[in-house]
Amino acid sequence: MAAKKSRKPARPEAKKTTPARIEIGWGWILLGLSILVFLLFANTLARGHLIHGSDQLISGYMFKSFVQESLRATGQFPLWNPYIFGGLPYIDAFHGDAFYITALLRTILPVGTVMALVFVLQIIVAGIFTYGFLRTLDCKKPVALVGAVAYMFTCVIVSLVDAGHDGKVIVASFLPAGLFMIQKAFNPQTKRRLMYFALLGLVIGLALLSPHVQMTYYLLMMMAFYIIFRFFVLGFKRKRWGFAAKSAGLSFGSLALGFAISAIQFLPALSYLGLSPRGAGGRGWEWNTSWSLPRAELFDLFNPRFSGILGNYWGANAFKQHSEYFGIIILALAIIGIILAWRRRETKFFTGFSIFAILMALGGNTPFYRIPYTIFPMLSSFRAPAMIFFTVSFSAVVLAALGLEAALERPLKLPKDKKRRADTATIVFIVVAGLLLIFGLWSSLAPQGFGNFVASLAKGGLIKAQGGARAGALLSKMRDNLPNAAGGFWLGLLFTGLGLAVILLWRKLRKLRWLWGVILAAVVFIDLWLVDRHFVNVVRDQTGNPVSAGEFYAPDEVVSFLKREKGVFRVFPLQFRGQDLYRNDDYLMLYHIQSVGGYHGNQLGRYQEFIDVPGEPRTIMFRNPRNLRYPAFLTMLDVGYLIALRLPDTSQLAAYSPKDQQTIMALHAELAPWIDTTRSSFRPVYAGQRYAIYRNYGQHSRAWLATDVEVIGENEAILTRMKRVNFDPLKTVILEEKPEGWRPSSDTTSPGQVQITRYEPNVIEIAADVKRHSVLVLSENWYPYYRAWVDGVEQKVYRADYTLRAVTLEPGQHQVVFRFRSPYQTAGVWITFAALGLVGLAVVLSLVANRKKRKEP
Repeated sequence: MAAKKSRKPARPEAKKTTPARIEIGWGWILLGLSILVFLLFANTLARGHLIHGSDQLISGYMFKSFVQESLRATGQFPLWNPYIFGGLPYIDAFHGDAFYITALLRTILPVGTVMALVFVLQIIVAGIFTYGFLRTLDCKKPVALVGAVAYMFTCVIVSLVDAGHDGKVIVASFLPAGLFMIQKAFNPQTKRRLMYFALLGLVIGLALLSPHVQMTYYLLMMMAFYIIFRFFVLGFKRKRWGFAAKSAGLSFGSLALGFAISAIQFLPALSYLGLSPRGAGGRGWEWNTSWSLPRAELFDLFNPRFSGILGNYWGANAFKQHSEYFGIIILALAIIGIILAWRRRETKFFTGFSIFAILMALGGNTPFYRIPYTIFPMLSSFRAPAMIFFTVSFSAVVLAALGLEAALERPLKLPKDKKRRADTATIVFIVVAGLLLIFGLWSSLAPQGFGNFVASLAKGGLIKAQGGARAGALLSKMRDNLPNAAGGFWLGLLFTGLGLAVILLWRKLRKLRWLWGVILAAVVFIDLWLVDRHFVNVVRDQTGNPVSAGEFYAPDEVVSFLKREKGVFRVFPLQFRGQDLYRNDDYLMLYHIQSVGGYHGNQLGRYQEFIDVPGEPRTIMFRNPRNLRYPAFLTMLDVGYLIALRLPDTSQLAAYSPKDQQTIMALHAELAPWIDTTRSSFRPVYAGQRYAIYRNYGQHSRAWLATDVEVIGENEAILTRMKRVNFDPLKTVILEEKPEGWRPSSDTTSPGQVQITRYEPNVIEIAADVKRHSVLVLSENWYPYYRAWVDGVEQKVYRADYTLRAVTLEPGQHQVVFRFRSPYQTAGVWITFAALGLVGLAVVLSLVANRKKRKEP
């Protein structure tokens, strides 16, 4: 036998060592995202400068300060705003984010600081939940980080800072949060599903409390479509129809819970609908489609400087204070996602919804909008359909994340799949870069030809929107903007190249995935920041220096004079040809000076009819109020002072140019009904550097006793009667129904005296010494929930002189108390707190149940 070969003992295989991968947790991601946001807002948060936001500067700051001061002075939340438009309900008529969670910060921090913090916190919320949502779609952490940065700083969110549209930012930031809750709640493997449905209701409620109704409408629209999408995925693909039906039912519960959370704001608002100029729904197709996204501005997705930023804007709308740009890298990656990840159901959903939302945003610029305008409830009540674009930006970010994930994915089948994925991603980036290069060269080397090309595309839309003469001026502005547009093409080319380089390196050096993820996120951030920075500014004085809120709203010469005057009165800032001669904001509110005008947009419709503003039947503007030319109307509104420009005397015209002479003469002629001493009871009492103030030396008061009652039930007839020369509102009151127990008297002696002893937003107390049967008229807007008690007994408040309040009084001494009490507000408070309690209970029960399951063997 052959000798057996000896076998050498097998060597133990050496263990392969895999380099440890860097893992970054939620805490670090939150910190990193927060630092990026704070960098953008450092100038206002760190240095105390007032953030610029047009709507916030002219009204929002005043509304928020009013609440802060009222709470400190009276310990009560103000339910009535007496300072503008003759008074209006604070909650019912909407005064911004009165009950949104960040309102709590205003009890401990300055209003100006919180105005900036709202934007900061909401942008962080947008980033965190975008990251979370992308993780539920199985995106790797670095990919989700890129998506989070992209949506946080997408221009359609950050650019809203310049306009002060905090409500829009709040709603847009909650879109990923809502979809995250839906994704978790509709997953059969998710623990604590009840908690996610409850939190979905909380997201809806907070969005409603923003309280931007139109943006929340679009938010709910996308969430509803996504719920339907998840329902059919569960039913058709997973055959879980029962689970799907149960989840859909719980979604309706979440919606109901969300509306219940917002009841503190929206229940009073519903009671106000019939009294608001906005309450009767939309104003037709033309109004509804105004501020649609012009077709030419879709090119801004490719180059954000194409249609001009802020002052350089030349598009079809009257002006533009935002941008739809979401990043050239995100655009390229979204295209890659549609190509490489098309098999994913989520890709189909977000592609389809983004197309739908773009068509919605285009509004009247395509025939498509007629369909949703006709079939979607409440849509005809809104205008500016371009607001929906935040859903397009989020869809693009999701598609981009899916595209990046697919481009980086290890092939599971053949090597050619790896090559195909790499080639597809590279080709898309090269095509995008090629287009940018072509347009960059064209706009730089042949700006005249490029301008002619753009004009041929945009001219028709400009003429349709603005008219021929205005279109010509806009096309000239377009040519002035060409250098900026050319620079935008070159910047886009740079970022496209950087994005492609990072992705190729990421594919090759996968172990450094966090490094490449952070670098790509940084490139995306810089691309967006170069646009965002135009929209995040601080307020500056005339010399260009940043100012704080105290400096910006410091008392001017008008306030310094009026604050010395005692008593309750209103002022009338005069206008010239519809333009304000003093200010067009609510600045006087800060100094407790009441005005017959102001800036709001949802004031009482009856008051608008009383002052007779020309224009649309339900206009919300304060412009050329025709009835305020009549002395009786000024008396009824207790106008004590007029504010006008300091005008040169007509005898001094020779010192001015012919053009200025014409303007001065026109001003004198238009303001004559008020400042001409031969026609008016107003006399000049102050002449400052710029403004003049006129005092009313005629009779006027905030409250008075009238003894003659005329009952007129027809609105036009009431207004016509009050315009007559023989109408004296201090003697005669017009009611719309005969007062109960009224006994007219022929006595001509004085009816008595009244004195206001307490005047606060929520309560007015009057001591009345009445000699004979009279009607106490209070120069405050009538409102059904501002009720009256005479000597402790509630009494009916009549609508007097078309818009004022009145109660009847018998002879004797009386204590009259007007107090704001609304059953809708009381019910709203209880419903909101009960709903929040349900959310808390659902979260606690879910956590407890999950802990018990863990302990079970």
